[in-house]
Amino acid sequence: VILCFAVTSICPATAFAAKPLNDAAIVETFSNRDKIDHQWAKEQALLQQYDQGQYTIQSPFVVLDPFGITPLSALVMFETPQNTRISIEVKGKSEGSTIRYDFKEMQRHHEIPVYGLYENYSNCVIFTAIDQWGNRTT
Repeated sequence: VILCFAVTSICPATAFAAKPLNDAAIVETFSNRDKIDHQWAKEQALLQQYDQGQYTIQSPFVVLDPFGITPLSALVMFETPQNTRISIEVKGKSEGSTIRYDFKEMQRHHEIPVYGLYENYSNCVIFTAIDQWGNRTT
């Protein structure tokens, strides 16, 4: 299955000065309950929306920048009729910039993160489902 979608615009990057973090800064960064609560709420809303449909590898649930923090990413979710593992290929602008990843776990419910999308570009992502006998559906 080949999905093509465009990321039309992203927010400009925020500039910051890199500096080493001390232990207190790390604890503060990861103990920020508001950020965790915000991400949990977004995840629950996505799952609720997903549960209202019937998504397959041929017609998946796709959300660009699902958590509002990675604009050149997507989350693709779908079910397969039997346990399969998924292989993904995010086509780059050149062969050297194409990203490939094989998910090892065999399952029926798939939540596939997609990274490496380009802004203002028709991004193509190829999904291949591989069953326990090695049969491939692309």
